[in-house]
Amino acid sequence: MPIGQVIGACIAQGTKDIDSTWSYRIPIIFNLFFVAILVGAQFIIPESPRWLIQKNRDEKALAALKRVNKGQDDDIRDKVIALEYNSFRQARQDELELSGEGGWGTLFRGVELRKFVCVLGILIGQQIGGVQFIFSYTVTFMTAVGLKDAFIITIIVDVIEVVGVLCSFLIVNRFGRRPLILWTSVPMFIALFVVFIVTLLVVVIGIFLLLFGRVFFALLLFALFGCFLVARLFF
Repeated sequence: MPIGQVIGACIAQGTKDIDSTWSYRIPIIFNLFFVAILVGAQFIIPESPRWLIQKNRDEKALAALKRVNKGQDDDIRDKVIALEYNSFRQARQDELELSGEGGWGTLFRGVELRKFVCVLGILIGQQIGGVQFIFSYTVTFMTAVGLKDAFIITIIVDVIEVVGVLCSFLIVNRFGRRPLILWTSVPMFIALFVVFIVTLLVVVIGIFLLLFGRVFFALLLFALFGCFLVARLFF
C-alpha cells in the first residue's frame, strides 16, 4: 500500500516553508521513526518457519508456527500447524529433489525461458511508462514547468495511487490479471506513442533549424533585399 507516500507528501507540504535545515530534517526523522519500529519488531516477531525448515531447524520452526497461530482453538490450531509444517517440509523436499536440474541456466531454456520473459516483460512494461518518475519527482517536475502548489499536486497524485491500489483488489478478482494487463496496456501504448511522435517532431525540427536555420535566414534576407531592389528600380 502506498499510504506511506501520502504521509510523506503531507509532511513535506507542512515543512516546505520552514526557512532552516529542519525543512528536510523533519521528513528524514519521520522516516527514521518507522525504521526504528521495524528494527525493534525484529526482536519480537517470530522467525519465518519456512526459512527455519530450510536450515533444518524443525523444532524452532514448530515453535514459530505455534506463535504465529496463537489464539486459535487448540484442535484447529494443532491441525493448522501440522498442515503448514507438512506443506513446508514437502516444498523443501521437492526443492532438494529438483536442485540438480536448477541453476541460472534453466532460465534460458524451454518453458522457464517463457516464464522469465513474461515476468521480466511485465515488470519492464510497468516501469517504462514512467510511473516512478511521477511518484518520485512530481515536485521537481511541476516546479520546473512553472506550476504552483507542487506539493499539493504530489499529495493528490499519491491519493489517486492509493485509491487505484484499493480498487485493484476488487477488479483483479473480478476480471483477472491477464485481461487487465492487456487492456490497460492499450491506452498506455497510445499515450507513449503520442509522446514519441511529438518528441520526434520537436527533435527533428530542432535539428533541422540548427543545421539549416542560418542558411534559410540568409536566403530570406537575400530575398527581402532583392525585393527591395526591384521595388526601388521599377516603382
